[in-house]
Amino acid sequence: MNLDLEQCGQRWRGLGDAAATAPALVLRNPRTRWWLRGGAAWRALESSFALVAAAAASTLVPAHAGAPWELAVVLATVAMALVWSGASAARCVAWRRLRVDLPVVLAQRDVLRLQRAEARATLVALAVGVCWWLPTALLAIEFVGGPAWLGVVDGPWLAANLGFGLVFACGLQRLARRLARAGRAMGSRDRWLQLLGGVTLADLAAELADLAALEPAPGAGAAGSQRNTPGPAQ
Repeated sequence: MNLDLEQCGQRWRGLGDAAATAPALVLRNPRTRWWLRGGAAWRALESSFALVAAAAASTLVPAHAGAPWELAVVLATVAMALVWSGASAARCVAWRRLRVDLPVVLAQRDVLRLQRAEARATLVALAVGVCWWLPTALLAIEFVGGPAWLGVVDGPWLAANLGFGLVFACGLQRLARRLARAGRAMGSRDRWLQLLGGVTLADLAAELADLAALEPAPGAGAAGSQRNTPGPAQ
């Protein structure tokens, strides 16, 4: 019986490479797919709410057309609501396209990309909320039938509030960049993404990391086959 050691070695290396790229079809948490669908549904609801907010703010444009700075505030609110709606719709599509039946490395890459998008969206939402909470609240009160307090607010006070919001937004950006730089050495970036990217993606990333740790490294099988392959007869 002739034994082709070269063919056996190639097959062994192929098995090692296949194990390293095996699809992550089995996840410990059976509710993971439902949580992913819930994330997409939440982003769709968020996009719809932002569209409704933009439409509601646009109805107040005629009432403030006579005051240039009030009109600028209303138009800026409409623009931010539209941007918010578009960003939420884009993330909804990303959630819908997220698949876990991929090789583990590819699934990890997609989850990391979505985590970064969610973290950036959270930071922007915090910054805009600090910058624009007062005009938003006043316009909401006016839309539901309350008094038009936007024109009553003192301009310098409103400008000071916006300036504080901008400083806060710049501070958030600097903090995010510092955490990202530290994460390359100490793992802080992962904790930052887990905190701002959401619990669902953090759990999925941790599960994929466990699956990746259980798989042999590419070429490990080939190295083993070379060590176990007898040398040429002397």
